[in-house]
Amino acid sequence: MGDMSGSTDGDTEIVRDFPHDIRIEPDLRIPMSDGRILSARLWLPVSADETPVPAVIEYDPYRHRDASYPRDALIHPWFAGHGFASIRLQPAGAGDSTGAPMDEYVRQEQDDCIEALAWIANRRWCSGKTGLYGLSWGANAALQVAARRPPSLKAIIPVHGTDNRFTDDIHYKNGCLLTAGLAWGATFRLYAQRPPDPESFGAGWRAEWLDRLDAAPDVLQTWLSHQTLDEYWRHGSVSENYGAIEAATLIVAGWADDYRNAALRLAAGLTCPHDLLAGPWGHEYPHLAGTKPRAGFLQIATDWWNRWLRDDAPATDADGMARLYLEDPAPAATRGKARDGCWKSLPISGLSALPEKRLYLSGAAEPVTVCTPLCAAIAADQWLTQGRGNGNVIDPRDLETGAAVFDLPVLEAPLEVFGQPSLTVTLTSDCPAGHLIVRLSSVLPDNDIQPLTMGLLNLRFRGGFDAPLDMPVDEPISVTVPLDALAHRLPAGGRLRLSISTRAWPLVWPEAVPATVTLLPSAGVLSLPYLPAGLAADAPDPPDASIPPPAGLTWIRPDSLSLDIVQDDGGDRAARTQTRDHGAFRIEETGMETSMTETQTFTSTENDALSAQAVFANTIRFARNGWSAKIESEVVVSADAGAFRVRSFVRAFEADRPVHADTAEIAVKRV
Repeated sequence: MGDMSGSTDGDTEIVRDFPHDIRIEPDLRIPMSDGRILSARLWLPVSADETPVPAVIEYDPYRHRDASYPRDALIHPWFAGHGFASIRLQPAGAGDSTGAPMDEYVRQEQDDCIEALAWIANRRWCSGKTGLYGLSWGANAALQVAARRPPSLKAIIPVHGTDNRFTDDIHYKNGCLLTAGLAWGATFRLYAQRPPDPESFGAGWRAEWLDRLDAAPDVLQTWLSHQTLDEYWRHGSVSENYGAIEAATLIVAGWADDYRNAALRLAAGLTCPHDLLAGPWGHEYPHLAGTKPRAGFLQIATDWWNRWLRDDAPATDADGMARLYLEDPAPAATRGKARDGCWKSLPISGLSALPEKRLYLSGAAEPVTVCTPLCAAIAADQWLTQGRGNGNVIDPRDLETGAAVFDLPVLEAPLEVFGQPSLTVTLTSDCPAGHLIVRLSSVLPDNDIQPLTMGLLNLRFRGGFDAPLDMPVDEPISVTVPLDALAHRLPAGGRLRLSISTRAWPLVWPEAVPATVTLLPSAGVLSLPYLPAGLAADAPDPPDASIPPPAGLTWIRPDSLSLDIVQDDGGDRAARTQTRDHGAFRIEETGMETSMTETQTFTSTENDALSAQAVFANTIRFARNGWSAKIESEVVVSADAGAFRVRSFVRAFEADRPVHADTAEIAVKRV
């Protein structure tokens, strides 16, 4: 996950001169004790052969020779040019790394990284100290490996990572099955089936590819088989023991990223030296973000590496600091592009005891019944959209069909909201299962409405995620819905609006039977954590975003994103199709051409939750000098009252000649 394009614009400074001259080893091969080889790319200061340097490593399966090549060029040369060995390392079964591809975050993946760190630390060009960093998968890998405490690892920088693989990853958001996780499962298997590069891998590449095509794990079956917070998800969730991490940790988060809650929990829970940087960005590195202001991530990271990986690194650290961007209201036309606001700083310890402003729903004393139409949110943004949305600006009022809407009292004074709000409400339900979707918006003094945040809760997990607990039918019960974190300045004279729905297809897979809930708002309260006067100081802006020179690429086809929503006149049927064309480009260094397209189609018939269907169609192609390889896949997900059902096919071609085909059908019991 995460944008690999490395796209920039004219606002970002390109730096060509660095303190150190560098050389590149494009095919560093790191041996594992069992005979497998992990493939890596190394950027190294020329002087490191005489004066060893610390090594910083990005570890994920996104292929340094093609898919991540453009973005790597905008990161790794910077660290090498500032006196570090910078390494792009791939797990087994990815790119030119040998061995079978694996599921997410398995222990073998961690073991391999630990073994690779020891090998790196013993190179003549390495000082013996290492750091790990990365975005999304790379962030999670850094956290998980740090919890294993390899001796050389002294610092990490997780960017948009998670501490809890069940509640705050792409799979089950507070117990709600995210369709984004289904899409990721379809893409994940295709990623795992990509061939090694024949030119660099050498003899045996075809046999390795055919093995991958057969061995790629069926992760969707695995993920759907674990619908509660069990040992499968606890593994790799560092929230199980924050104290296991000793490496100094710089947590990087974005207010438009769907992993941001984990960043605040990490800041509160870690006992190692740690700082927090949180800005307006989506699921991107801050210096490459689509939402401005960007930040000079490379400069900030270099400072962190210098602080903790050099020989004079401090033995202990004073209270860490949180630097956060407090967003101002934004006109609809600029949302997703730029956010006005200001930078604030405060001690990490100040995050643990923020006061809360409690806003009551008592103004609406009468019970409100809610049963949201299945297609009411067909146009809403989906989870993890890499930034502020899918390119369409949604008026929150367009998502209020079939929702209970509460306008809260006008704010008499400005309020600097920071943290995770929550809504506690008493309700009854006519079904033992159901969802609550809470959207919080700001109604500005000019009556413009700006979406702020949202929260999801599977009502059967209202008391915890270890096991579902049916709702008592037609009995009042109090539930608390956590909303995603934000940092926002609410103006005096404005007010907040709450929208409460029971379905959010296709964001969340619907329950088999639609629940009708009756809200008793007289007992409802919205809790807003805020920054009290004097706690946070004005902070200087981070350094401006800068990058090394972009990679030598020839774009054959630009990347693009399209969204098509069709509803029939009666509103009974709806279809949403989103196509992400990652474009096609040729890498000048190797001559490799690569392209990828992803299409997601969601269809449903109103008033029939069992009609919901998701189709994920993906194509990846590689080509060079008359050689080509292509993989096509389609995954269809549906459900009946008792089970999720998945049909899939994969076809692979070399020079348009079929070399592999498989189909599968599975059924997984709904919990």
